[in-house]
Amino acid sequence: MQPPVAVVVEAHRTLERLVAGLSDQQVAETSALPGWSRGHVLAHLTDNAGMFARLAEHALRGELVAGYDGGVDERNAIIDTTAGRSAAEHRAQLAAHTAGLEASPRASSAPGRRS
Repeated sequence: MQPPVAVVVEAHRTLERLVAGLSDQQVAETSALPGWSRGHVLAHLTDNAGMFARLAEHALRGELVAGYDGGVDERNAIIDTTAGRSAAEHRAQLAAHTAGLEASPRASSAPGRRS
């Protein structure tokens, strides 16, 4: 059995492969989710990675914080604001945010880190 972090990293690589060939037109097309384009889905996935990285960073310091300071309204605003990115911008942001998320659990196992 793979460690949970390895499974998450593998899922991120799969997602990257799936979005690698998307064009701007395909990103703008309607998704299977009512009222959401594929860009909305990508914005949601990207922002979720950033939000979970934030939660992990705070948890590693023993702090408990909300996923979004502004709750679901903040989450929805972020998705609506970033859904219209180009395919290349979505890929770049997704890669940056998933890398940040992947780095969070590794920090907890760094040498000298207290458990």
